Amino acid sequence: MGALELREGVAGSPTDTVTPDLLSALTLEQPGDTLAIRVDGPRAWDAELAVRFRLTDGELFVLRLRNGVLTHDRGTPPLEAAPDAEFTLDEATLRAVLVGEVAPDVLAARDDVGVKGEPGTLAELFAHLGEPEPEFAIVTP
Repeated sequence: MGALELREGVAGSPTDTVTPDLLSALTLEQPGDTLAIRVDGPRAWDAELAVRFRLTDGELFVLRLRNGVLTHDRGTPPLEAAPDAEFTLDEATLRAVLVGEVAPDVLAARDDVGVKGEPGTLAELFAHLGEPEPEFAIVTP
């Protein structure tokens, strides 16, 4: 691929990267990691946001943005303060949110999702993320 890029330029991504099979194969930590690398650190430096997702089976998943870094925890992580928002939903819906298939504002409006706190917090958190570049260069800068 690197040689092809040097000869002909960036080839791009020929496939759809978000499929139901892929979503079901990922752990919750994997989409959490992909969100973390998309954070615009300098812009998010002063942001302090915590969003807790309570899965319908009772398990917790928390996203925390602080000092320009997005972290995630599964289970019952220690929080310095109560989360700004908490969503109760099924795991498939959470996966869809984390990979961008369901927008934060759409999630808060769904009848099958319970919301406590400020539902706009999730959209605010996502506003600190840069857009992924599917046609990134492998070899050339």
